[in-house]
Amino acid sequence: MDGTFDSAPLLFEQLYVIRAPLGESAVSCVYAFLPNKSQSSYMYEELLIAVINRCNTLGFQLDPTTVITDYEKASINAISSTLGPHVRCQGCFYHLTQSTWRKIQSLGLVTTYRSDEDVKLFCGILDGLAFLPVDDVAASLDQLKENIPEGLDDLVAYFEATYVNGTYRKLQRPPCLDGRIPPIRMRRIPPLFPAELWNVHLTTLGGGSRTNNLCEAWNRAFSSLLRISHPTIWRALEHLCLDHSNVKTALLQYSRGQPPKKRVRKATKDLQERLYNLCASYDDNHVYVRAP
Repeated sequence: MDGTFDSAPLLFEQLYVIRAPLGESAVSCVYAFLPNKSQSSYMYEELLIAVINRCNTLGFQLDPTTVITDYEKASINAISSTLGPHVRCQGCFYHLTQSTWRKIQSLGLVTTYRSDEDVKLFCGILDGLAFLPVDDVAASLDQLKENIPEGLDDLVAYFEATYVNGTYRKLQRPPCLDGRIPPIRMRRIPPLFPAELWNVHLTTLGGGSRTNNLCEAWNRAFSSLLRISHPTIWRALEHLCLDHSNVKTALLQYSRGQPPKKRVRKATKDLQERLYNLCASYDDNHVYVRAP
């Protein structure tokens, strides 16, 4: 599931697409023009309810086990409330690395990152926590915190608060009746995106997708096909119909025993194999995993 803004017609804020694996590739299942990028889950809930109702009308039950999405809290909450808490929301690993990079930029660390190999390595290891078993992430972050390169304390604090342990907030308490100051009490605030969401250890071992490229690659291709940003709704619908024709062709070929195939570069295959071997050998060797 993913949304794109440039391809949305002028009357809408975003074009949202839901795609599903088919053979070695993927096909578009749902196109939706959404009026805004709401911080509320209501809009996404309405979308998913409409999809569920349509599936029921067609005579089959929508029952996914995993949904890959970006780090948008509203859509994540909508998935849980409409499809059920048993459905696992998996955050896109690429979006995780991009979030880290944006924080590096906002902290003014780009020059240090590019000139200091130790800093670059540490930032890669920080993202690489996603490849560890979920239960080992917090302890491994504690180990990293013992060897933080100079200038990266704020970056680590951000990563810990947002993705691992959360943070603490002081509770406001009225003074005691006798005038004494009450003891300070802290309330733990959970991380915005817990490790269960962005961890890819089991996904890598299972040969699954760690990113939302099934949708993002489609977004890029569709945008290139349109050739303009924010087209008229008629132009957008025309090209969506063309994409739908391709979907029908792919489904027909699949039904005839000819599933769509995806060309994968040798370098990508080698990287996938390397990551699999690292994750598989982790329990025995306790190796450190860093982002490629």
